[in-house]
Parts: sequence; structure tokens; C-alpha cells
Amino acid sequence: KPWINMILSRRPLNLVLVHQPSVLEIEDLRIIAAEVKKLAPDIHVSIAEPWMWAGKPSDAYWQRPTVTVSFGDTGRFAPIRGPIFMNQPIAKIDQYERLTAAGVATPKTAKYEIGMGLSEEDWGSLVILKPAPLHMTSSGRALYLFRTRSLDGRGRDAFPRGHAARRVPMLVQRFVDTGIKFRIYRCLTLFGETMYQSVGEAPHEHPSLDSDDDTIEGLLPEPPRHETQQRISHDAEVTAFAREMAGAFPRIPILGCDIIREAATGQLFAIEVNAGGNVWHISSPRTKQWRTLDGTMHLVRAFDTFQRAAHVLVDITRKHAA
Repeated sequence: KPWINMILSRRPLNLVLVHQPSVLEIEDLRIIAAEVKKLAPDIHVSIAEPWMWAGKPSDAYWQRPTVTVSFGDTGRFAPIRGPIFMNQPIAKIDQYERLTAAGVATPKTAKYEIGMGLSEEDWGSLVILKPAPLHMTSSGRALYLFRTRSLDGRGRDAFPRGHAARRVPMLVQRFVDTGIKFRIYRCLTLFGETMYQSVGEAPHEHPSLDSDDDTIEGLLPEPPRHETQQRISHDAEVTAFAREMAGAFPRIPILGCDIIREAATGQLFAIEVNAGGNVWHISSPRTKQWRTLDGTMHLVRAFDTFQRAAHVLVDITRKHAA
């Protein structure tokens, strides 16, 4: 048959998947590799570890065009040939600048300096103050909501002792109102294609945003992580928007795209992309205890995650192997 002849006539290619034990279970890569083999028998999939030696240029394996994909640093593993697509942390302010340059809607963000001026004309009536260090924002710690005029020109002594603004670099971000319950979407993307989508909504309505300053500053302006149940979402607009976000980071394989929708207008905004690699929450250390039929695997079933990943990786290998 013609399609069999087409497959047999293709030049053999290599796809190397570098396993990151701190990010995901190796079984997921094995499943994806098996799916790639079904789709493209001419693509040889290898799973490497960051501490492995790749071999020598004269090895028969490296005579084939190759692509390497790693959900984190490749470590000592150094592919002999071909491009490397690798996850690595990207500072929040750099994310903002790259998203803005790509034309992706994202709330106005800047490095915060104690005492800086903030006008409502530029920032709106409410702003969020968040830590710049990635390890703090990924855990949801030290996130604050302020009325803009209250934070405008605020001195160091106006922050309580021990407040994050007195201890670590901070970012200020325009607040986007997602409704009477704080809500946020998460899209896990692989080269722009959504592997799953979920939505988290705070279990309770927050006080009115017209409340006094003390009430406003006591709010956590996102769904509380320890109380929020993530639900499957199939919002096509969110999926398309996540693809736009990923387009600003074409060399990063997986992204945890956090997206919010403004209640008044319905407009979507990119909050962050979580580019470090620890976002494969099908089997990440944070979630692998829920790798059950009713836990993370229901996402896999709902989105055909492994099959989707295989299709994406076949396409990437065909386009970029060298």
C-alpha cells in the first residue's frame, strides 16, 4: 500500500527523551515512546538519564538525524548531534517581557521597589504584590492584594515586620478580577499543544473588592491551593490562548500555562508559564500519590494525553531532526 511504502522510504530518525526523575515517572516516557513507535516506525525513541554518557560520534546510533527533548536540564548527557529542546526556569519578569513582545495579553507587571509610585491610571484600582524568586511563587507563598493608592509610595516601615516585601525582591502586577470566586486555568502544553486543561476555583466567595483596605490586604488573590479541587476543563478559547503563550517560548517543551479570565469582559490573560519543567502533574513528585483512576489518570483519559504527546513528538522529530 502507498502509505506503507512511504513509511519504509523515510530515512530513520532518532528521538531522545531525557528522563528527569525529579519531574515525572519514567513509565510515562515509556508509554509515550511506545505510542511514537506505533505512529512512526522509522523513529527510534531512546530514553536517557541526565547522568548517562551519550556515546561517541562514530556510534551507529548517531549516524541518524536526532532530536533531544528534556523536561529539565540534560545534565551530563550530551547528545552527539541534533537540536536540544530543554526546559529551564525563566524569571517572571522575563516571562512578562516575552509574552508582551509576542502580543499575548498579560497583566502589566514590573519589579517592585519599596516607595515606588503607582498610579491608578497605569495600574488600575488594585494590584498584586508577589515574590520574584521562582521557588516562592511556585508554592503560592507571599501573594498579596493591595489597593493601588494604598501601595503608592508606601515606605518600608508601613509593611509589617517579616513581610516578604522587606525580605525578598518583589513584583507588582495589575489585578484582574475573575469574579466573586477567584479562578485560574492551568493548561499543560507540549510544544504548544494542550496535554490537559484544568480549572481551580476558590471554594468560597471573597469579600467585595470595595471593602476597606484592611479587608483587601487580608485576601489571598487566587484559589487557596490546599482547599481547591482542580476540575477538568475543555474550554477551547483557553486551549487556543495557551498555544499563543507557548509560541513565545518555542524551545521549551512543556509549560504549565496559568491563565485567568476577566469577569467583566471575558478577556483571557496569561499569568505565567512555569517553564522549569516540574509541571507534568500526571506523575510529578507533588501529585504521583494521586496517580489513580480517579486521580491524575482521569486527566490522561479525558485528553488522550499520551497519544497527543506522541503525535506532537513525531511532528517535532520530523521537522527538526538533524
